[in-house]
Amino acid sequence: MKTPVLIFLFIINALLFFAQNDTNKVLKYTVKSSGATYKIFPEDNYLFVDSRNKIKIITSDKIKKYELKITNGMITKSNNDSIYIITNTIAGPALLSIFEVDKNNKRKLVMNKEYKVIGYPQLMWNGVKSDSVITRLMLNGGKFYAIDKKVGRLEVESFKMDILYNGEFTTDSVIGNRVSPKMRKYITDIKEGSIVYIKDVKYHTLNGKLKVEPIFRLFIGKNEEAPYLLQLGGQ
Repeated sequence: MKTPVLIFLFIINALLFFAQNDTNKVLKYTVKSSGATYKIFPEDNYLFVDSRNKIKIITSDKIKKYELKITNGMITKSNNDSIYIITNTIAGPALLSIFEVDKNNKRKLVMNKEYKVIGYPQLMWNGVKSDSVITRLMLNGGKFYAIDKKVGRLEVESFKMDILYNGEFTTDSVIGNRVSPKMRKYITDIKEGSIVYIKDVKYHTLNGKLKVEPIFRLFIGKNEEAPYLLQLGGQ
């Protein structure tokens, strides 16, 4: 657990705008098989309906060839060998499977990852949508709100954030639409390209119904540079 778009001509070296290391550690979904290691980013278990969901597969040097299959939607490889795009998803479960391929082209199932496909969150942080880049300043000083097509903004009442505190990942909660002091310190310290996971976002719709969005992701950037999104992509 401790392991550890706007500029499209920005060249990224390997590893990584996806991983946070040392004081910027993130939870990893890791499976070992035949001495090989697979890591999937983003690390949560959510995909969005009717979106270009992008994932990155990081493998160890021992892996020669592998294939991906998904039960909900279509998965294709991008121009970057480690980036895959998942489209044509519908609401419900999805299972991503990784198969190792040996020299005789025989496939062996080595990993499954379960996803829940949900609607794209109608939320913004200072005008920034989910799966988009934001600066530390905007995140620390901005407001979180939901979007209603008829009336515009609806106030977010509470949310949670995964943060690194005293060397361990924990979930901090806040009542309101701004970050807490613990969240602010975490955001200030993390590296550019890191993911900020916001969860269980609660607000009431116009008819008084409580709405809970399970996930909202933001990527830390600087001066609107988005090296992470060049790889992962946003809405």
